Amino acid sequence: MIVMESTNKKNNTKTFSIFLLFVFLLPCQVFASEENRSPKQLYLDGDFKAVVELLTKRTFQTLNPENKLLYVESLIRSGDHEKAGKFLEKIKKNGKKSFETEALEGMNLLAMGKLFKAENIINKVIKSDPGSVRIIQARLLLLLYLRRFADAEIWLNRLSLSDSEFKSSHLFYLLGLELFKGKGEPFKISGLYRQRMKEKKKFKNRQYYSDLKSNYKLFRKKIIRFFIESGSDKIIIPFEKKRGNLKSIRFSFNGENFSILLDTGNTVGWLVHSRVLRKLLKPERGGRTITQIGSESEKLDGFNIYCKTLAFDSFKIRNLFGIYVPKPNPDFFDANLNPIFIKNRVVTFDFINDTFILRTKERFSQDISSVVKREVMRVPWFGHKYPLVPVLFNRAEGLAVIETGAEDITIRLDNAKELKLPMEERSKYLSNGKIFKYFLTFAEVQLGKYLFVRNNAEVWPIEKFLNRISGFSPHLIFGPKAFEDKFVVSFLPSDNMIVFEYEKK
Repeated sequence: MIVMESTNKKNNTKTFSIFLLFVFLLPCQVFASEENRSPKQLYLDGDFKAVVELLTKRTFQTLNPENKLLYVESLIRSGDHEKAGKFLEKIKKNGKKSFETEALEGMNLLAMGKLFKAENIINKVIKSDPGSVRIIQARLLLLLYLRRFADAEIWLNRLSLSDSEFKSSHLFYLLGLELFKGKGEPFKISGLYRQRMKEKKKFKNRQYYSDLKSNYKLFRKKIIRFFIESGSDKIIIPFEKKRGNLKSIRFSFNGENFSILLDTGNTVGWLVHSRVLRKLLKPERGGRTITQIGSESEKLDGFNIYCKTLAFDSFKIRNLFGIYVPKPNPDFFDANLNPIFIKNRVVTFDFINDTFILRTKERFSQDISSVVKREVMRVPWFGHKYPLVPVLFNRAEGLAVIETGAEDITIRLDNAKELKLPMEERSKYLSNGKIFKYFLTFAEVQLGKYLFVRNNAEVWPIEKFLNRISGFSPHLIFGPKAFEDKFVVSFLPSDNMIVFEYEKK
C-alpha cells in the first residue's frame, strides 16, 4: 500500500534555522606549514583538501602512481565524487588498475551513498590484499555506515598493526574517534586522546596538548552513556508547543524551566547553551572546542563537558557527554539532546499525538504488535553519526537523514543537478539576518511504502552534513514537518532499524 501525500503551499520568506551541530577540537594541532609537507604527510594529517589543492597544481599524468591514488582518494574524502570517478577512469584506461584502484572505486561508491555496490567491491578486494592501509580504511568506513561497529573495531586494530607510521598519524586518530563515538565508548575515546598526547613533540601549540589532556581525563570512564534509569517500562513526555515544527521537551530544575531541543542531527549527543543550566548541573569540564550550530555563520567557543545525571520527574538520564557552548542568540534553546544516543530504550517521536516516548524493547514489541489502525514499516538504519534511511527520490536511489532539528524535505543541490531537476531560485532570511539563496523543485520521495510528494521541495548544498573522513553526505533531509500529524517514528539501535507507523487510508 502506498499513501500519497502532497503539498503545494506558496513559499514565504521567513526566519530559517537548522539546528545541526559541528564540533572541532581546538586549538587546532599546529603542524609544519603546508608548503613543507609532502602529499603523503598532508594525507596522514587528514588534510584531504590540502592534498587536492597541492596536487591540482600539477598535471595528473605527471604524478607518480602513489600520488595519483592519493589525489583520487583525497577527492573522494573531500566530497568531490564526480571528479574522483573521472580520474579513476583515466587510471584504468592506462592499464594501471589494481586492488588499490578497486578499493577507491568502492570508497567512491560508499561516499555516493551506494552502500551495497560499495560492499561488493570492498569485500572482494579485502580478500585479495588484506594488508593494504587504503583497503582496510575502505572496509572500516563501510562497516561504520552499515553500523557493524564490533567488526569495524577489528579492522581498526588491523589498521594499527599494518603500518606504524599510519598508527601514529592524525588520520588514524580521527578514524578512531569516528568509531568510538559511533559505538558510544568514552573510555576508548580517552585512550585515543592519551595516545595522541604521546605525540606531543609534533605540536607547537601547548594549548592543544592541554586540551588533549583535559579530554583524556574527562572521557576516562568505563560507563554506559545516555543511560535511562526508571522503574517504568514506558515513559511519555509531551512536546513543548512553542517552536513550530521543531520538537522540544521541558526540563525543570531548582524551580527553573529549560527548553531542550530533541535533535537527531546533533552528532555530539548533548549540548548545554544556557549558562544558568550549566551552573545548576555543575558538569565536569574537558578541553576547548569551537562549535558551529546550524545556519549561524560564526563558530562559537566552548568546551567539552560531562553531566552525571539529568533528572526528570519520572526518570533520569545518566552519563551525558557533550559540549557547553553559549547561545548564539537569546531565543535559542537552553540545551540540545540527541535521544538516539540512548541505547537502553526504544526512542519514539509520536508526531501524531505530540509526545516523546521512551520504552523498553519488550514494551515496544508488545505495543507494536497491537497496532491495528496504522501501517507499520520497518526500514533499515544506516550511518554512525546520524540516522540514514534508504529512499527513492525522483526514481533515483539515495540515503536520507532523519533530522528532527530541520524543517521539511530538502534535496542536496548536486543530486538535483545530476537528475536535471528544474529549479527556481529563491531567497530567505537566516536566523542571523543574512540572506540565504536556495532553489525549489518538484520531488517524489518514496520511503518504504510511503510516497511523499512536494511541488516546492527546497534544494541547497547540505554541505554541513558532509562527513570529512569518508566524503559522504546524505542525498536529502527529512525534517519533522514531513512527519507532522501523520507519523510515529521509533529508533531501534540494537536492531539497526527505524520503525515508521502511519495511519491507514
